[in-house]
Amino acid sequence: MALVSFALWPLYFALGRANLRSAMQPADDHRAIAVRTTADFSTFPPAELSIVLSWLRPWISYQAMTLDEHTLTLRNAGRRRWLAGARLRLDRVDSIEVGTANFGTLVERAILVSGSANGTRYELGIVPVDGTSRTIAPVDDPAYRDLLGELIALASTAESAAGRVRSEHPQEGRR
Repeated sequence: MALVSFALWPLYFALGRANLRSAMQPADDHRAIAVRTTADFSTFPPAELSIVLSWLRPWISYQAMTLDEHTLTLRNAGRRRWLAGARLRLDRVDSIEVGTANFGTLVERAILVSGSANGTRYELGIVPVDGTSRTIAPVDDPAYRDLLGELIALASTAESAAGRVRSEHPQEGRR
């Protein structure tokens, strides 16, 4: 099985690069970041991608991520250029930690984001990658730390802004 997997890696990386390139194209924003995640977009909030599916179709875990002051958006391109994805509100993120994400036969250092949306809990592993590298390798330590710091800063700003809104207008809808 390992020999078959090793023989298919060039094909998987080619499909992964094509998927990543397609996901990054609609992002007119230059701030789109190439990532590999454990997100399965068949439900909302995204569930964790099964290990079997991650092993059989590793190219589907390559996505484009964009951040703004209120949301974390993940996009995945599939067949015939359809896009799947999720927009997660940063004020609903409970924790951001450093951990690992399991992608079939690979275990990578990841940013673990957990929170809730529509009353359902989620936990995603996000690995920033260099989409231009031959094997779509994870980014180096400084780029990883920069993204982690930016994500934590945006989430804490969104949470404090949501806290101010709730304390100023307690009669408005609950979160």
